[in-house]
Amino acid sequence: GQLEVVLSYSNNVLQIADNVLFAQETIRNVATHHGMKAVFLPKTSMLSAGNGLHLHFSFKDFGSPQNAFSDSSRPTGISRKGESFIEGLLDHLSSLLSFTLPTVNSYRRVGAGC
Repeated sequence: GQLEVVLSYSNNVLQIADNVLFAQETIRNVATHHGMKAVFLPKTSMLSAGNGLHLHFSFKDFGSPQNAFSDSSRPTGISRKGESFIEGLLDHLSSLLSFTLPTVNSYRRVGAGC
């Protein structure tokens, strides 16, 4: 089966990376202790659903509690900053794939039947 694990938010990107690795190691060790195996492969079989690590972005202007991506006065509800962020992601998507799809199995995860 599959489970989703939600980790706490942090402003420190190194802490986030540590939290992800600590969670994976903890899950692997607990599974092993119970005679099971936990895997984090993106796709274990072409006949089953894939797994993925996903991120949620939230942005605020420095010193403000307000969401910098929201603007209810605009037709899309997305601020100009939000649109610029999305545009930047799309412009650099091919480069970002080296980080988000780092292995052959990662590439197998995206495509028909995922």
